[in-house]
Amino acid sequence: MEATWEVLVGCIMAWGLMKTRGVKRKIVTTWLYIEVALMFGSGILGLGQHYFWIGTQWSASHGHLAFFGAYATIVVAFVYLALQRWRGNVWMSGGLRDRGWKWKWALALLNVGALAMTVALLIAGYEEQSFVERASRGSTWEAYFAGQTTPWFLQAMQWRMAFGVMMTVGLLLLLWDFLTIGRGETRAAKAVPSPEDGE
Repeated sequence: MEATWEVLVGCIMAWGLMKTRGVKRKIVTTWLYIEVALMFGSGILGLGQHYFWIGTQWSASHGHLAFFGAYATIVVAFVYLALQRWRGNVWMSGGLRDRGWKWKWALALLNVGALAMTVALLIAGYEEQSFVERASRGSTWEAYFAGQTTPWFLQAMQWRMAFGVMMTVGLLLLLWDFLTIGRGETRAAKAVPSPEDGE
């Protein structure tokens, strides 16, 4: 499932690069083959982590960063492309009237928040799941509940909440930018040459 989605995201990004940057089909196809080889070549390792790290916080840590990095970022990129077309293919690059402060702050808050939430969940997973629940108490229900009362676990979950609030602020800035970017712009977008078919 993960490999299928990774290939799909790679194909969407390749199409986006061809349409927005004029990258030749031959170049993106070559990189897609490399991506597929890397993904399927490392599939055993990718699946193996699920067998050992089954549980509450390790999986959530992996999910937060993987989902945000692979899927959320591509959706944001294509929303901007759609907005540019919807607003009449206007200029949405450097030299914007507001200097792009909204998307820059949104980008910083979302990325720092996602990375920091991942670290907080890793700490919580190590303390609660690996150390207390499995290593010390033998993977019982009692160990599961005991692990969730340790100071490291509780503090890590508080940090996760704080960085979740940071991500929420970044998301609100991003949505504000979606609503306002390109409004009142009269300059036309820069034309991108179309790649030749078959290359």
